[in-house]
Amino acid sequence: MSAAVRLLIDRRFNDRGSFTLGTGMETLRSVKPADFARQIALRALARGWKANDTVYLCGGGAGAILAALRVYFPGARMIDGNPEYANVKAFYLIARKVYG
Repeated sequence: MSAAVRLLIDRRFNDRGSFTLGTGMETLRSVKPADFARQIALRALARGWKANDTVYLCGGGAGAILAALRVYFPGARMIDGNPEYANVKAFYLIARKVYG
């Protein structure tokens, strides 16, 4: 499973600042959270993200990389609720809207 990083501005998807990494936290045999956070941060900064941007984390590896990502984005925080299932919940809501 790859790691998708999405940029929303005023609740609208911005594809210019979004990207997907070829790997995710669970796809690598031995991944250091700090290394993974650095990989995300470098790509995000190259896409125009600013250090003072608010970054919300969700997904299974969110808790593991939070502290390391704050080195690059001090305002990084976990989304409210259960971050491990946030992607599942979002896709479910989208599917309900699309398919009824």
